[in-house]
Amino acid sequence: ALVQKDLQVLRLSRSPNEVRIIDPKGGNTHIIGQVLKHGLVDELQDQTYVLIDGTDGHVNYANIGAVKNAELSEPGMIVELSSRSGETKNIDKTIQQIANQNHGIYNTDYHQAFDKNASKEFIKTHSRRLEALRRKGLVERTQNGSWNIGQDYLEKAKKYEQAIIRQQPLTMTVRSYLPLDQLPSYVGPTWLDHIISKHDNMPFSNVHFGNQIVTALNDRQAWLVAQGYGKFK
Repeated sequence: ALVQKDLQVLRLSRSPNEVRIIDPKGGNTHIIGQVLKHGLVDELQDQTYVLIDGTDGHVNYANIGAVKNAELSEPGMIVELSSRSGETKNIDKTIQQIANQNHGIYNTDYHQAFDKNASKEFIKTHSRRLEALRRKGLVERTQNGSWNIGQDYLEKAKKYEQAIIRQQPLTMTVRSYLPLDQLPSYVGPTWLDHIISKHDNMPFSNVHFGNQIVTALNDRQAWLVAQGYGKFK
C-alpha cells in the first residue's frame, strides 16, 4: 500500500506484478536502477526505505536500515543495491599483509613502500577503514599515528562486517550521480560508456527504466559517432 501511494505521488502507473518488496536478509539482492524516492519506514528506529526503478522492469522497495542522510542517494541517481557479503574484504587483506611484513604495524609509509603505485587517496581509504574499527574497539592506534594490527585482525574485521550486516544488510553504491536523461550527450565518461564498452553486463527489460536505458544507449552511441569517436556495432 505504501509503495502504491508513493507511485501515485510520483505519477507512475505500475501494476502489482511490477512491484517487488526486497527481503533485506535474503542474501542475494542485486539491483541496478534509478532512485525514485526514499523515506522513513519507522521514525522511532530511524529505519529508511528506498524505491528503485530497476533495469529489470520492477519498482523495488527495500528497507536499507539506519542510514545517515549524507549516505542517501538522491532521486534520479542511478545506484546498485546489493547484499553485504560478510566476507573478508580485500582492503582488510592488504592491511594484514602490510602489517605482517612490519612486526604487526600498519601505517601509510609502510603502505606506500608496499605498493609504490598506490595514490594517497587510495591509501587514505585504508586508514579510514582502520579508524572505523578503532571506534568499535577492535584495533589500536599508537601515539605516532601507526596502527597496531595484531595476528587476528582479519577475524576482527569479519566480526565488524557481520555486525554491520545486522544493522544494514544492504549496501547502496552510486553508479551515476547524473540522471539518465543527461547522460547521452554528457561531455565526459558516463555509466552508459561502461555498458557500451562491456564493463557492465546486465539484462534490460523492454519496459520502463530498462527500455529507457536501451534508448539512452542508442542516443549515446549516436552522439559519440557525431563527436568523431568511431562507429559502434
